[in-house]
Amino acid sequence: MDQIFQKQQKLKEALLSLNRLQAESISKRLTKERDSLSLVEEIFIPVLEDIGQGWEEGKYGLSQVYWSARFCEEWIAQNLLDESGTVTDNPRMAIAVLEDFHSLGKTIVCSIIRSAGFTIEDFGIGISASALVEKTMEENIEILLISTLMLPSALSISEVYEQFQQKNYPVKLVVGGAPFRIDPDLVKEVRADYIVKSAADVIKVIRSIIQIKHSGT
Repeated sequence: MDQIFQKQQKLKEALLSLNRLQAESISKRLTKERDSLSLVEEIFIPVLEDIGQGWEEGKYGLSQVYWSARFCEEWIAQNLLDESGTVTDNPRMAIAVLEDFHSLGKTIVCSIIRSAGFTIEDFGIGISASALVEKTMEENIEILLISTLMLPSALSISEVYEQFQQKNYPVKLVVGGAPFRIDPDLVKEVRADYIVKSAADVIKVIRSIIQIKHSGT
């Protein structure tokens, strides 16, 4: 069995059992074995994605998913960010759940973004399109991530886009959630800039936006 997979499975088992001492012991050992970036990308992200997928399939409880995401975020913040440092080019970012009241996807994405050294504002859940636009402009957000669970809320992203256009406010819209996994072409309908198909994609998208910004294209 692949060694990385074995390490992933051990951490996953500890997280699902809500065993903090075991999870801390495994994470501490992993921190000594590899650099921060590879630990996040090869271990933490795949494990959190796997647990999140298991929740969607009814295998795990919401408490297991939430605790797992919170543990990983806290561990990385306390033990890795001081080592790796925060990124020097950190665009102003925010994430919100539009017109839905689920927080799982948002929690996992926030954990991954922060673990990579970025900072991100959390605008919460159940926010309306108009309130989201207003808050984004107040906070001078450059990249807005929107998580959705149901199709009606995903379609409401069009309203968010239109309001930004009317106010002539430049912001990159990054969307994700079940509706976009089911129908990838939906991103064109709602006129978002990027789609995140999995939690691991979000860092690639953010870095792509930064690169394009610097290239001036």
